[in-house]
Amino acid sequence: MSRASIAGVFAVQGERIKPQDQSDFVRAVNLLNKVINRVAEYEPEAGYYMSVADLNLMVGPSHIGSGGSPLYDNVALSWTIDNADCGDW
Repeated sequence: MSRASIAGVFAVQGERIKPQDQSDFVRAVNLLNKVINRVAEYEPEAGYYMSVADLNLMVGPSHIGSGGSPLYDNVALSWTIDNADCGDW
């Protein structure tokens, strides 16, 4: 599996994605980073949590401890991302 660095982001099989789509993806991620940094100015525990296809803007931890019960009250916003999957490799 080849990896090429694109503006500080690693692309796996990036050559299969059109350059404009790569650029738009990186721009979208950078915008999300700017948003979370702004929110963190007034919600210090802000973060993102991906649950199935939902991207959640959190104002605190997503779970009690490691692998504990979900803390749904900490979800400030939630939005479904088309064709998304989550998990860890």
